[in-house]
Amino acid sequence: MSDEVFRTIVAMPSTTGAGVPGTIRNTNTLLGTASVIGLKTGSSTPAGGALMWAATASDKDGRDRLTLGVVLHQRAGTDPRQGLRAALATSHALIEGVRRWLSTTSRGTR
Repeated sequence: MSDEVFRTIVAMPSTTGAGVPGTIRNTNTLLGTASVIGLKTGSSTPAGGALMWAATASDKDGRDRLTLGVVLHQRAGTDPRQGLRAALATSHALIEGVRRWLSTTSRGTR
């Protein structure tokens, strides 16, 4: 997330590409909610749903902080769409929890 080009790409809800028909949609439906700014989804029947997420949140002093997290193996063995939905829901709950916690801490707090 320290690379500006990378940050721009993973924050795109959709794009088009040369030689690719139609619009390519980002399956991270959390983009733009709860200050989510990216990263990467994945899902398959054996692996379940996965999401590596990045979000910003303010600490109690009002400073924006980058928060990162990974959720893996959600609803493995089911339809990949179910796994992805579960990964997104679990990630949303974690992001909200981190945002609430961070709002009570200061820069010097670890």
